[in-house]
This record gives sequence, C-alpha cells and structure tokens, in this order.
Amino acid sequence: MEWSDIYQRVPECLCEKLDEEAIVYNPLTAQAFELNTSSLIIWELLDGQLSVADIIALLEETHSGANHLISDDVASVIQQFLAIRAAVKVS
Repeated sequence: MEWSDIYQRVPECLCEKLDEEAIVYNPLTAQAFELNTSSLIIWELLDGQLSVADIIALLEETHSGANHLISDDVASVIQQFLAIRAAVKVS
C-alpha cells in the first residue's frame, strides 16, 4: 500500500452503527467487520477522493499525541476492508 493510493467503499456494503461501534457487512461475500470509533472514521473517509496520506493527516489533526500509531492503524484497517472486499483501490 502506498500513501498516495486512493480507496473507496464498495457501494453494496452495509454499515450499521451501534452506539460507539459499527459493523460493516458485505452481502456479496457474507463477511463482516466490527469497527471501533477510529475504524468507523476511516470507513467514512474512504470516499474515492482522499489518499491514504490525506486520511492519515486528517486523523493526526484530530488525534494529537497518537501520531506514531495512526499511519499503521490506517493501513491495517484499510487492509481489513480489502480482505472482506468492502473497499477497492481507485488509483
């Protein structure tokens, strides 16, 4: 994964928010992924416009003090979305 890569959510995937958490479900693969607050933010930012670097920068602005973890977390969460085919690379 390159920081310049852009990803978007697969339109068929469903996201159900439950209090502080959410679940993304891909009906095409019958796979689900439980999201915490940070993962949900990343999910919502996968709009096909923002690069991985853009998402990291946005999260660093709002979560100061955890900058050293954010890039790894963003990459890991996107990889999990790709694994259940809930996200695709646009460019």
